[in-house]
Amino acid sequence: MKCFRIIFAALLTITLCACRSKEFNVTAEFPASTSRVITLTYYAAGKKAGWVTETALSVNAGKGTVKCSTIRPTLVWLSGAGKPDGPQMWFWAERGDDILISGKEDEPFSWEVSGNGINERWTKWRLANLAVLKKRETKQLNAAIAKYVKENKDDELSALLLLTIYDRSEDEAGYTRLWNSLSESARSEEVIAAAGRSDQPTGALAQTPPRIADFKLHCQGETIRRFQTRDYDAILLYFQLGDEDMHRRDIDSLKALLKEKGSAPRFALLNVSLGSDTITWLSHVRLDSLPLSTALTEAWAPGGRMHSSIVPFALPSSPWFVVLDTKGNQKYRGADAGGALKATRPLIRKSTPKDSLKP
Repeated sequence: MKCFRIIFAALLTITLCACRSKEFNVTAEFPASTSRVITLTYYAAGKKAGWVTETALSVNAGKGTVKCSTIRPTLVWLSGAGKPDGPQMWFWAERGDDILISGKEDEPFSWEVSGNGINERWTKWRLANLAVLKKRETKQLNAAIAKYVKENKDDELSALLLLTIYDRSEDEAGYTRLWNSLSESARSEEVIAAAGRSDQPTGALAQTPPRIADFKLHCQGETIRRFQTRDYDAILLYFQLGDEDMHRRDIDSLKALLKEKGSAPRFALLNVSLGSDTITWLSHVRLDSLPLSTALTEAWAPGGRMHSSIVPFALPSSPWFVVLDTKGNQKYRGADAGGALKATRPLIRKSTPKDSLKP
């Protein structure tokens, strides 16, 4: 019996140590008047290779702390102010890290994040480019990232900036040149996997985009739904954060398409939110007010572009449209609603022969 107790205690100790070894701590320090909820979303790469975790960091009287768990180094999305349309930022976390988020302003881009070398360098870069980040001006952001990459080709942060912030749709060739200029250590498999882009390490698609015939999405009603293109003539996916300048125009275009073809039996329109939390997602569902239709599915990608289900679509930016035919071929990829609708209509024309909407 004594021997059994010793063995049991040893096993329990090993188990507890193993659990603790997967943890990293996140602490917030703000002025005492601060009370907010910060949402942390990250790809934990658990046993089933696809755990996307959303954790709430509650800040009361300026203080807050939460324990997180991950199998491997990960990139954490941070929804700074807990507001549906609040700006987002990222930080790097590994097992055993003690991450500290601190700041005085109600502006997440100005907050300082420590806990490891990558976060310290990222904070320094973010503060140096704060004005550009606030404006979200694509060309200036790309230029700021390009400058850092050219000066720091051996730095993992260079790869992370390209994977998270650089707008490839603005300059795909420039993105590829910058990525290929990085050393192997900077763009390691570990860094790529943390950003959820392990299938597209260069971020550049081939001339013929790969087929995507089967994928899953987190849909309204807290369900995980599987989509197989063989069940449809056309699937139109609209990936969005909901706060882009062209979002309202895009939604108006989708409303027109649903009014015209929403009853087509083999057509699916998937409105996929890349928002950092469910509050953001459901808020935009209400604001968008897309008409009820058998074709429409409201979906959410926890963690945005780094979500494991979204990775195969290789989204360079948002908003972004992808049109799939029945074989899973990508008939359209791009940010233009008109181009997406023009590619979609011929695919489902046979389902609605009295189509009256002109391309």
